Amino acid sequence: MPVIIGVIIICVVLSFAMWLSYQRRITAGGFFGVVVVGILAGAVTAGLPRIISVAMKAGTTTSVDIKLQEVKEAAQQVQTDANEVRQMKEQIETLVKRVEQGEQNVLVMQGNVRQAYQSLFESIAYIILTRNIFPPPPAVAKEMDRHVNLLGTFAYPDEKERSAVISKLMETAHGKKEGQ
Repeated sequence: MPVIIGVIIICVVLSFAMWLSYQRRITAGGFFGVVVVGILAGAVTAGLPRIISVAMKAGTTTSVDIKLQEVKEAAQQVQTDANEVRQMKEQIETLVKRVEQGEQNVLVMQGNVRQAYQSLFESIAYIILTRNIFPPPPAVAKEMDRHVNLLGTFAYPDEKERSAVISKLMETAHGKKEGQ
């Protein structure tokens, strides 16, 4: 029964520490401290009957030596568990950083796609609105050029590739065949 109570204490304290950390009420050092105290409290509670029996049999040195060895083994186990918790904490922090970086990348990509669609929409709207006017008014032509440049930069980030595509488009628009 004391072992079950000790395990429950460890689980409750570990959950409480993770909740406090999630709520940003304690720092990483505080988190580690709460976890270590919880593990120690659970280990002491689980080993309490043994500690009491050691205290009651203080007259016999063999019993004390055996109990001392058990306590040392339990302390070693607690140290091992604390190291595992520390490693898991570091892994979680690394994963959190990766998720935050991925989130930033998604936001940037979302902004880029939105800007491209806005430029595409406005360019098409200008084309439709000025289809009977040739050449279009200078203000409209300037806006169309700006949006086409935005789309070109988005579609062809490499300047050399973009220049080659623009040259090809210009040749095609002016009626020249490739290779002339």
